[in-house]
Amino acid sequence: MSLDMFVSAFSEDGENDFPRSIVEQAFAPFVEDVKDTYWRLNLRSGEQTFIDMDVEAGEMIDGFSINRPPSYEGFPEFWEALYNVLRQTRAFCVLAGVREDPNCCAANPDVINEVPEPLQDVAAARGGARLVSSAAELEAALFD
Repeated sequence: MSLDMFVSAFSEDGENDFPRSIVEQAFAPFVEDVKDTYWRLNLRSGEQTFIDMDVEAGEMIDGFSINRPPSYEGFPEFWEALYNVLRQTRAFCVLAGVREDPNCCAANPDVINEVPEPLQDVAAARGGARLVSSAAELEAALFD
């Protein structure tokens, strides 16, 4: 089974878009290969992890996706980078492929009560979107 994680600000009018540079800076230490919007990440030790990211093109973006996210235990730096992106933006994170009703998380307290319409049913099924305060809590909440 493939796990996919989606980070999105759900910005139809662009008001919640965020600078792509936030994502670039957060994940720069782990980027092994970039082809257009497709990034391949690896551990700093050079270990193969096969984490693939699809990051929108342009200076301002409203999200990106991650295929096969690692465990926090195996790659905590990845989760720190992801948490930092969420903390600095109005984006939510959803993990697909784990259960029918995935958790929806945010790290920016300014957005936790503003769950966008596409996520309202997902969040409601699990008791609302979760505000996380650390990278470890983010991973635990998504896989809970």
